[in-house]
Amino acid sequence: MASLIAVATLAGVSIVNAADGAVVDHFLVEMWAEKIKVGEAVDLTIKAVDKDDNVIPSYTGSIFVFSESEDIEYPKWADEIIYKYNDSDAWIVKFENAVKFWKIGIQKILVFDENDDSIYWEGEIEVVDKETVVANKEIVINSPDNNSTIASSEVKVSGVTEASHKVIITINGDKKIETASDEKGNYSINATELKEWENTFEASILDADNNVIGKSEKVKITSKNSNPIMNAITVEPKDDVESGTRAKVTILADAGLEEVSIIFNDALIKLKEVKDWNYAGEITAPAEAGEYLIDVTLKDSLGHTTNKQGAEKMTVKAKPEPIKEEPTKEETPKTEPAKEEPKDVELDSAKLKITGLKLTKLKGKSILSWDVIKEASSYNVYKLDKASWDKKLIENVKEAQTTIYITGDKIEYDDFYVSAVWVNKDWAEEEITDLSDMTKVQTGPAEILFLLLVSMLLGYMIIRRRQA
Repeated sequence: MASLIAVATLAGVSIVNAADGAVVDHFLVEMWAEKIKVGEAVDLTIKAVDKDDNVIPSYTGSIFVFSESEDIEYPKWADEIIYKYNDSDAWIVKFENAVKFWKIGIQKILVFDENDDSIYWEGEIEVVDKETVVANKEIVINSPDNNSTIASSEVKVSGVTEASHKVIITINGDKKIETASDEKGNYSINATELKEWENTFEASILDADNNVIGKSEKVKITSKNSNPIMNAITVEPKDDVESGTRAKVTILADAGLEEVSIIFNDALIKLKEVKDWNYAGEITAPAEAGEYLIDVTLKDSLGHTTNKQGAEKMTVKAKPEPIKEEPTKEETPKTEPAKEEPKDVELDSAKLKITGLKLTKLKGKSILSWDVIKEASSYNVYKLDKASWDKKLIENVKEAQTTIYITGDKIEYDDFYVSAVWVNKDWAEEEITDLSDMTKVQTGPAEILFLLLVSMLLGYMIIRRRQA
């Protein structure tokens, strides 16, 4: 038997019909347990398969089961430990309570084809002392669902396992509730006084000697029988906020809430969970100054609700009036009046000769005026220099008059002349050579002339009196 080679067990094998003409290559054997107690029978399910582990439905050969252990009890159905497949087996045969071992340790089980020892299966099973707890029977918890949340402090725990066995439900690792599965393998208990938040359940199946022979996977649930809790709320900014300013609201509360909302300035605003325990949103400072309260509502998926009035507040200051700036007056650039296009014509000098020269004597000054000439752009006023007999330009005026002030300390009469100036076709000013008639203007002090006149009058009156 040393030449036998161990092969894989049934786990993960695809059970399909083999192709036509396929032949049996080996056996696959499924044992209900990998560890049994001394004297405890093990079930075997034996399948004849091809090299690809596909079941051969036409196999009707004979097999025999044996072990190298001397302390083994073979199945009662075996005739000299040989079993022949038949059509009713449908190519798979299950033997309940097939083999028992009476010796502790790792024991081998072998299955061979009676006529071809190259078709075989070899497996191992651990045999332990009777006092050793063995977890091998299947038991599952169907309710409540794993990772579910309940809105109560109690829940019904139910599942399925072997029929008519003792079952113990362990709650949170220490509390144990005993029950039993019925003839169909169903069991249930009512778990009460659960802890707030997380609770764990584990089901165990016991044999007749109260040894645990199977355990379920642990099931975790959240028991939530209280309203959501708000830990903190912050508003930034919140003091002396200028109207129209956006502010961030952050609330720390239970994670995974169905709804977190606030009421601010009569508006409902829902916050979003940006990360566990943190909910955030934005509000806008109202237009009117004042103190505004923020009300908070928390709601979980179970319908529990927490309302907190005036959880926080914002103070708003009036937005300052914008400074009204006087509109800048744009200075209109001063433009010279458009000059008339000079006429490319020969002007009659007679039309530009000064006429109407008139002298108006006033105290301390004399006004020299003349007739306006519409063709003239300005006028030149000259004075005759008696020493050189040359004309000297006194001033150029735009108006048809000029003022001559009486200066000096003796009476003099000076000769004055006026000529017209016009703009020629080249935009240049051109003076007409014809002058006005000469006029004499008094340029001595007027007071001296007055005294002379008074003296002459007094002398005349004295002479007349003497003659009389």
